[in-house]
Amino acid sequence: MKKSRICVLAAGVLVLFAGCLMAACTREHVHEIVYHEGKEPTCTEGGWQDYETCALCEEYSTYRATPPTGHRPGPSATCTTDQVCTVCGHVFVEKLGHQLTIYLGQEPTCTPAGWEPYETCSRCDHTTYKEIAATDHTAGAAATCTTAQTCTACGAELAPAAGHKEVVDNAVAPTCTETGLTEGKHCSVCSEVLIEQEAVKATGHTEGEAVRENEKAATCEEAGSYDEAVYCTVCKTELRRENKQIPETGHTYENGVCTACGEAELTPTEGLIFGQYFDNNSYIVTGYEGSDREVTIPSVHNGLPVTGIALTTSANWTGMTSITIPNV
Repeated sequence: MKKSRICVLAAGVLVLFAGCLMAACTREHVHEIVYHEGKEPTCTEGGWQDYETCALCEEYSTYRATPPTGHRPGPSATCTTDQVCTVCGHVFVEKLGHQLTIYLGQEPTCTPAGWEPYETCSRCDHTTYKEIAATDHTAGAAATCTTAQTCTACGAELAPAAGHKEVVDNAVAPTCTETGLTEGKHCSVCSEVLIEQEAVKATGHTEGEAVRENEKAATCEEAGSYDEAVYCTVCKTELRRENKQIPETGHTYENGVCTACGEAELTPTEGLIFGQYFDNNSYIVTGYEGSDREVTIPSVHNGLPVTGIALTTSANWTGMTSITIPNV
């Protein structure tokens, strides 16, 4: 702080004398004090404290110099910053510059990202690394029962195979005439046969007992008939049918009247000659010794039926006008 010149008057001789002694004054006078402002030292230059001199002489001075403070180094130099004095900014060590390592770029794929060519510094965290986003997967055909869905670019599996959904194909029992099938399985989604059905041989018909159908009873003079049919006991299919004949029963006369149909018995012509048939179960007319023009042949002779006539056995047949033959 600059001070104006001040003249100090001594209050007494003692004070003035003392002042002259301190200033080593060579002549006797009262100092005319001049105050000087101090200067702070810098890093490289010294300074001084506030001091005073005498305007009348050169002997009196309270001047005291202060040495330079010296530099105060800041943080060490880095790749991008100098090391400087924290007080005056003097550069001690210039910035070092990056110690670079160069890297090639990498194209991105479906899942790992890529990067552009870049450099890094081995001394600091400097880098020009720039990532290139992954391209993501390109889905192929949808997953099926047996194949997974994959990426068409990298082959990675995107969706697993779904697996078959089994459906049971019921067994079919064979019949008498048609083949059957064993139980099988197939997939309801893709229709693939998982267990193939195999043919089971037809069982064939099982014959039952023959039965009589469409029966027509025989009468005294007319033959009867019936169908003998055989059916499969399983499917009821008709396997065979055969028509069977029932011989006419012939008349059974009692007191000259047939007990079955009520027809009156004809009176056989006398003179008929009978011979037993070769089976010994019937008779045939073998001749005639009478003279009647109208001849009646009986249906029964000696308890056996009369079944025929041998026309050539007697010439007497030629003169007849009628022959009545019973139904046998």
